[in-house]
Amino acid sequence: MTTNNLTLDKNIITALVFGHFLCGIYNFFINPIMPLLADKLNISLTTVGFLYSISFAIFHLIQPFIGYLSDLMPRAYLVFYGVLLYSIPIGFLGYVNQIWLLALIVVLKGLGVAFYRCQSAAIVGYFSKEKINTIFAIYIAAIVLGHGTGPLVSSFITEKFGLEANIFVMIPGIIMTALIYKMFFVKPVNTTIHRKETITNYPEVFKSLIPVVLFTSFRHVFMLSFLVFMPFLWREYNISTFTIGVLFGLLIYIGAIAAFTGGYVSNFINKRIVLMTSVLFALPCFLLGIYFLKTSFLLSSFFIVLMGFFVSMHLAVDTVVAQTIAPQNRALASSAIEGTAVGIGFIMVTPVGFIASIWGIQTTLVFLSFSLVLSAFSAMFIPAKYVQSRIKTLS
Repeated sequence: MTTNNLTLDKNIITALVFGHFLCGIYNFFINPIMPLLADKLNISLTTVGFLYSISFAIFHLIQPFIGYLSDLMPRAYLVFYGVLLYSIPIGFLGYVNQIWLLALIVVLKGLGVAFYRCQSAAIVGYFSKEKINTIFAIYIAAIVLGHGTGPLVSSFITEKFGLEANIFVMIPGIIMTALIYKMFFVKPVNTTIHRKETITNYPEVFKSLIPVVLFTSFRHVFMLSFLVFMPFLWREYNISTFTIGVLFGLLIYIGAIAAFTGGYVSNFINKRIVLMTSVLFALPCFLLGIYFLKTSFLLSSFFIVLMGFFVSMHLAVDTVVAQTIAPQNRALASSAIEGTAVGIGFIMVTPVGFIASIWGIQTTLVFLSFSLVLSAFSAMFIPAKYVQSRIKTLS
């Protein structure tokens, strides 16, 4: 590889990692202020769940199709339009006065996230080459850091200046759009270079992907409902909007460290161990966090944040496993994991919201947390050749 190509690769990876960070900010921006929007629009928990379902589930479920198209595209069109869609609509949250406007904003944002993640994951996977475990861990850690930053930013702005002040948060997205245009379109970069051949052994590939999809789906069934409804539970305990944002930030920042740690450690130990440890250690931490919620908010927060560490350890590993299973179609493989699994998780948010309105949020989340056991069970069926550590693979 020439020096110029090496510099180009580093610049592309750096830009897409930063774009992934912004994607995370906008993706979770709405979570801590959703109780305020729900009060403003007078909507129920079931309606909140339905809003999340239609905005996230639909576009995540079509991600495999988007990923297939992305593998065919000669330019980073989905990256460019993804940034526009995931950033601009969020700025108008404070001006929403009807539920359909709120639905439109979250739908457009969800579509932008789907576009960006599908194509950027494949491009980063290709340009990372033999360093894919470590670089992809950084790429995933970036969006997790964004997930932590978004709630902090939205809760701070909203509490200090009001909902309408959030219009200024679209500015970083506009700047990032210009950067992506300059990097990928002024001097065009071919984004189909990694696709030298298509999948020929579909039955084996899909059979191998199924347990990975199930692992991630069961994890997301719990975790996405936790992220949507836990702010409402904290509000029941009279926790302020800003404190909720801080808790989200701590929970997800530690998750970013975990995502990098899991990806890096998978260079040296079997990836199945990382996957199963991630979910099985998260379960008791969550249950302890709920147990101490009434008696010690500080202790409860500690265990919830610790849960965030363990439950995020797999975030880079499962995607790398998927790309290892189908290296010729990296976008399709990545979107099969992120798209299908997240889509299933958000489909469940609607019935979870309905059940929570009957059973209560706390009881519902405790019951749902045991899906993490099913997640660990699914990981046992991933073919051994795809979960070997890089050190083992090279030996």
